Amino acid sequence: MSDLDRYKEIINHQDASAGEDEFARFLRESAKAKIPEGKGKAAIWDAIEEKIETTEKKKSFQLWPIIGVAATVALVAVFFISTSKETLDPTINYATISAERSSIELPDGSFVEVNANSTLTYSSEWDRRVNLTGEAFFEVTKGSTFEVITPTGKVTVLGTSFNVFARNGELEVACKTGKVQVSIPDKAFTENISPGEAVLFKSDTVKKVSYLPNLIGKWNQGEFYFNEKELTDVIDELQRQFDIDIKVTDSINQKFTGFFTTSDLETALEMVCLPLDLSFEKIGDQNFVIRKNY
Repeated sequence: MSDLDRYKEIINHQDASAGEDEFARFLRESAKAKIPEGKGKAAIWDAIEEKIETTEKKKSFQLWPIIGVAATVALVAVFFISTSKETLDPTINYATISAERSSIELPDGSFVEVNANSTLTYSSEWDRRVNLTGEAFFEVTKGSTFEVITPTGKVTVLGTSFNVFARNGELEVACKTGKVQVSIPDKAFTENISPGEAVLFKSDTVKKVSYLPNLIGKWNQGEFYFNEKELTDVIDELQRQFDIDIKVTDSINQKFTGFFTTSDLETALEMVCLPLDLSFEKIGDQNFVIRKNY
């Protein structure tokens, strides 16, 4: 029998002849019951019933009429405890939109730069763990283990600087200083990387690649560098940074090595299109088309 059915059955057995004073006395006594914080409904029922039994020794009154109220008190207690727990342990949330970046100082003094269309969360009961969807650059102060948890894998460090990209099932972790450990549970993969090294997980494949350390995380200065990157990924980044929509009219399976900056939209489009012999056309305030040059 569900709790709700139990409460209904109890309430249906109430004695209508019971006086209001008895109900009032019960409410006062049940309010004095010490509700075990963080416990389940069974513990709450035990506490209320124990208080009822004690009260009955002092003054006799019919139990059935007030059990329905006990059910209400128990439900209110469960709700209050659950609500209190959420109040005591909220989640701190930072979310960015297109064309927006955010700088965050964490409770331990670590700094995070959050890229556009990204979300960073952590518990108010700080334990040097954060959840990330999107992209962020971390400068972690030395101390106990610091973890970045993404939908695909986990990054573990003690004190270092590194970049994490986690979007659409892809994970890329690049180490700028110190040591970084990358774990991808679904692939039974764990790897330690040093400055200039990166782990890239995409299309069900994990590989280790190299970057120039001084270019890692440069996006937080408005500079985006790519090495043999799929053009579709570069276009996605352009759309995030400038809050625009880009359509590609031809089948273009090219890879891009180069960079763009966010100082000017049309200059950024030229920096991507010209090396690949592509052209772009503006067809609306926030809409562009990219096509091959024939």
